[in-house]
Amino acid sequence: MKIEDKINKYFNKYLVEKKKVNKWSNKVKTKWHPPEGLFSNGTAQEIADAVSQGEDLKTAMARLNFFLNRGGSNVTPKIRKKVEQAKELVRKKYKG
Repeated sequence: MKIEDKINKYFNKYLVEKKKVNKWSNKVKTKWHPPEGLFSNGTAQEIADAVSQGEDLKTAMARLNFFLNRGGSNVTPKIRKKVEQAKELVRKKYKG
């Protein structure tokens, strides 16, 4: 088999697989859009209020965890601390 054939076979296989993939993270991004600058400029209370607006505890916590997980090491310690504080506020809101 020629190298060109191998490349085309791999390329075509990749394109077919790419079309079949339906990532859950894409659905999460499209269902809820936080206000611009919420995590970078908002307080912990504002973040907690925004993520829990009309939602249950599980969804609110999932939004906060999703932000932290997707941001990874790009989330500054200051923002990470605010989000962790927001998690505590959300827990208190639903327990109390």
